[in-house]
Amino acid sequence: MKQSINNKINILPNYPIMEQFRDFVAPKEIPKYVKCIAGPIRSGKTYTTAQEVLVQIYKQPRNINGYRYSRWAFIKHELARAKEIFVQEWMTKFGKWSKYNSQKATILFIDRKNKVRAEIDLYGLNRRIDAEKYLKSKSYTHAWVNEAYLIDDEGVFDIVLGRIGCFPMKQQGCIYVDTNLPDVRHWIYKRFEKEREKFPNYYIFYQPSGLSAEAENREYASKADYEILALNYDEAKKKRDVDGKYSFVSSGQPVYPTFSRNKCVLDYGFYDKDKDFYFNYTRDYGYLFEECIVGCDGGLDCTSIYMARCLRTGTLLIFDEIYLDKSIEERSCDLMAKYMTTKEEQLRQKYGFEKFTYYLDPSCKNRVPTNAGSVLKLYRAYGFNAMSAGTNDPTKRREGIYKLLSKNLLKITRNCEWVINGMDGGYRYKDQNRYEETTTQVVKDEYSHVIEGLEYGVLGLRIFENENLGHSIRNLSKQNNNFMKSLSNLYKANQENEQKELKKIKYLSKHEEFVENLKNSFKTNDFY
Repeated sequence: MKQSINNKINILPNYPIMEQFRDFVAPKEIPKYVKCIAGPIRSGKTYTTAQEVLVQIYKQPRNINGYRYSRWAFIKHELARAKEIFVQEWMTKFGKWSKYNSQKATILFIDRKNKVRAEIDLYGLNRRIDAEKYLKSKSYTHAWVNEAYLIDDEGVFDIVLGRIGCFPMKQQGCIYVDTNLPDVRHWIYKRFEKEREKFPNYYIFYQPSGLSAEAENREYASKADYEILALNYDEAKKKRDVDGKYSFVSSGQPVYPTFSRNKCVLDYGFYDKDKDFYFNYTRDYGYLFEECIVGCDGGLDCTSIYMARCLRTGTLLIFDEIYLDKSIEERSCDLMAKYMTTKEEQLRQKYGFEKFTYYLDPSCKNRVPTNAGSVLKLYRAYGFNAMSAGTNDPTKRREGIYKLLSKNLLKITRNCEWVINGMDGGYRYKDQNRYEETTTQVVKDEYSHVIEGLEYGVLGLRIFENENLGHSIRNLSKQNNNFMKSLSNLYKANQENEQKELKKIKYLSKHEEFVENLKNSFKTNDFY
């Protein structure tokens, strides 16, 4: 059997992850499962999966006629792409034993010598409703999903799982998946990582980065190839296609596209064990901070973003965050207030902030999380200097951050992971795909709560609305410099005036001495 399979395919070298993927079989008590291999581009994922599919075709039990019979569903997000990729990959490698029917979108694999027969149906499934429509009353042995990150609806997998493992007889069914890794909001990240305990029948094998020494499929993709790709890709695409990691960019447009981690994220946090970051930052750059501003978004997904504005340059430094996500049971505004109380005490002790001002979502006046009253009243009851940010207009909320980014006046310490990931594409407009038109509405998820909290804090500073409300940050540095020049000129003027006065006094004193001497001379000469 192995010899007949080896004659049909060129087995890739036994790279560790490829071998683990091919050898893995779920426990027998799991009737249906998903097995996925993920990594950078050109890492041999598709070819490895094709090898595993062929092996499973030859492993099927024989029927009464002595044939190994199976039926497969090959799936991509579009039927046209399914015909292009699957037919190209399959027919190139196994065309000698395969027949393709373009009208029915099927491939028939027959090896008469070894009595093996497999029927393959090609599908383009991107939504659950499509899967329900085309897979209705169908039964398959296994399925292969190529580039699963392009499938928008996770419900497709639920329907496919219900159709495998039931041909030609009841058996353990498997969906073989090969894919590049999407962003962290994709259902792949949710099912394979974030909510792994809810999907115990989902297994994934991660290939190493194409730039690492452990990279796989080196025969067809050298390190130099990946280095060239890394130079031409942005950070998000480099993570996905070169490093084989989850990124923070989705098909939806980010609200702050000009945000750059290289420019805005500081190398170390507000406080470091080996060195006092606040002291060094103040000494090296002359950054003097006034009160601590806290932007808050209330509700169940409570958020507090801690920031301070530099008096000398106008830079806004974001140095801490609190976010109660869904992993915390019994979330409430009372619990958030307790966290905020502890955080305020820590910041007072560490950095000497004397004043804390909390700017809340304007709807906090009406939102009633408990019988105690609104969020605003609740925070004030805990002793916070809390007030409304003033407006919930998205345009006005984001204007301040846009201008900070344009002047490179927004800095975030590395410990604020929620804020960094939110600014780097997590906070985004609703996805634009073939079924939806472009929209200006943002996706309401964990990142929207975090960044909206930041927006309320910036909005609370009231530095961009108009000049009568205070100096704008963009002119603060120039005004400070002018003020220092004025002080210097005043000091010089005072010195000059003092010298003039001193000369005048000396002149008068000499004049008085001359008059006195003259009088004495008159007296001695009996002038009178």
